[in-house]
Amino acid sequence: MLALLIGISMTLDNKSAWIDALAYCESRGNDNAAIVDTNGYWSRGRFQFQRARWKSNGKNYSATRDNIFDGKLQEQVVREMLDKGLKNHWYWCAKRVEAKLGQYGAPLDAYHET
Repeated sequence: MLALLIGISMTLDNKSAWIDALAYCESRGNDNAAIVDTNGYWSRGRFQFQRARWKSNGKNYSATRDNIFDGKLQEQVVREMLDKGLKNHWYWCAKRVEAKLGQYGAPLDAYHET
């Protein structure tokens, strides 16, 4: 923060910004969002997980059908998935976010408008 105030150039990790933008694209950041997706299955929560994908990708976080609407837990699972290169789970939103912020994990200029 001080670096911004005195004008020193710095680089920030864009992972958090990327995840926030992905959540906004998927559900406007709504932890309680639930829609019937194009494949006929319900997608739920901030990152629009379907139950099977939620259970398989969230197994390291004790993901269950009962905690699928837990936004903070979804965020942890999403971070792990993105760290593993699984952004195509959110194909269209990932494309939009990448166009705006660059690749996930790439340096983000501190002065970049988000």
